[in-house]
Amino acid sequence: MKEKVSKLLEMSIHVLKDCCLENGAIVAANTDKNYYCKDVFSYRYVWPRDAAFTLVAFDILGIEGYHEKYYNWILNRAEDFDKTNLLFQNYHSHGLKNWTNLQPDSNGLTLWSIFHHQKIKKPNELLVTKLAEGLCSIWNDNKFLVNTQDPWEERIAYPEFNEFHIYSVATASLGLKLANKMFPNKRWQNIASKMNFLITNSFDNDLNFFPRTCSDIKSNVNYCIDASLLSLIFPANILDLSDVRMMNTYKEIESKLKENGGLKRYQFDFYDGMVKNNLPLKIGAGRWPLLNFWASICLSKNDYKEEAFKYYNWVIDSVENYIPEQIFQNNFQKSISPLAWSHSMFIIASSELNLI
Repeated sequence: MKEKVSKLLEMSIHVLKDCCLENGAIVAANTDKNYYCKDVFSYRYVWPRDAAFTLVAFDILGIEGYHEKYYNWILNRAEDFDKTNLLFQNYHSHGLKNWTNLQPDSNGLTLWSIFHHQKIKKPNELLVTKLAEGLCSIWNDNKFLVNTQDPWEERIAYPEFNEFHIYSVATASLGLKLANKMFPNKRWQNIASKMNFLITNSFDNDLNFFPRTCSDIKSNVNYCIDASLLSLIFPANILDLSDVRMMNTYKEIESKLKENGGLKRYQFDFYDGMVKNNLPLKIGAGRWPLLNFWASICLSKNDYKEEAFKYYNWVIDSVENYIPEQIFQNNFQKSISPLAWSHSMFIIASSELNLI
């Protein structure tokens, strides 16, 4: 396994650097490269969440020269950031918005990446302030004031129904807590505390786990299990597996979303990333390597090392040179490959397991 990990590490560095463009943008996948799979959607866009994980992976490996360029890209190119202090769903590499839904984790995880990098470079106070104030501007006591989108870009939470995605609140809270550590601000800390309180009181006693979305409208679509709830452990560090609520949530993830060793995103997922005549096929979702790495990180942090390696090794045994978005159980479906987020999570998980 050591040889395979070393090979994947070398390839991961190559893939991630290829996703870093001359102007500072960090795209989710560089479709200009010959190794990018065809017959799938183009991911040559800047997703701020994905870029944050890439930068954390670079920090782990001691790779410099990309963080400040990307942070300057946000300040100087990301459309409307100067006016709203908010990062939207994703952007073309030159800075214009591609899709305009609001994902709070974009601000929150960018702040996480800045905090992670501060050991190497003093954080940019202007950028930290704008990102934190952006989150505060859309929050009111117990909900976001505007429509917000889940990380998988398939569900909108509407404030008029008191809806919120637990993952979105968790990553926003993380960003504000870390912003406060970098540049103390009682307002940021206070709102982060309110977000944490909301999350820890969102456990559904009837379901016996944290649902993907809390809402006045209790439906199977909202109140199902979602692998993004692993974020409560990492990176948000709100709960761990010693908390029975989180353990029950993890068990539900494993019970409902684990398929032959690999994790899917959520129940009733059909997105596969394939496209024909510019139309999505949606034949059925596969298992996401990045989620296996995510689970291995969470389990390792809670001293479940054997289980952590099982999730990690499933991916290592299933891939060769590149780590895709999804792995399918047939020869017909193809995946976006390689995906920067998958390679970043491989690096983070490998570090957590002391393999690199």
